Amino acid sequence: FTGISELKSFEGDDAIASLYVDTELKALIYDVEQFGKTDWHNKVFIENLVFEEDSRYKVELTAKADRVVEWFFAVNPMGQWEPKITDVIELTEEYQTFTFETDSFQSFTQNFEMLFQFGEFNTGSAKIMFESIVVTQLVRK
Repeated sequence: FTGISELKSFEGDDAIASLYVDTELKALIYDVEQFGKTDWHNKVFIENLVFEEDSRYKVELTAKADRVVEWFFAVNPMGQWEPKITDVIELTEEYQTFTFETDSFQSFTQNFEMLFQFGEFNTGSAKIMFESIVVTQLVRK
């Protein structure tokens, strides 16, 4: 999980899940016993990703689930809602790699959050496995 330091999860009152690393599978696991009724009630997030001035960024995610699962993905400045990347992604039982790039150069150095929101889109339970999450600084002016 290159370039990532603060990884956490949040579950609303109607959601039950745990986040852990499985060393045998070599994966970060978000094990959901019950999805919440609101998208952010099952959320894995990374805080304080520093995006530097005059740079663009690429995010590569490799993930799968033990059944088909949808999630809302966003890369957003901390403390506001002006996402640089958003998508709704469907995971299957096979690992898939998803690649995203920011469209513009950063005007100033800023902290970002990366959001993986699973509630509302899904019901029941699922095990979501992240094989890798890589954030790369692409271009410097």
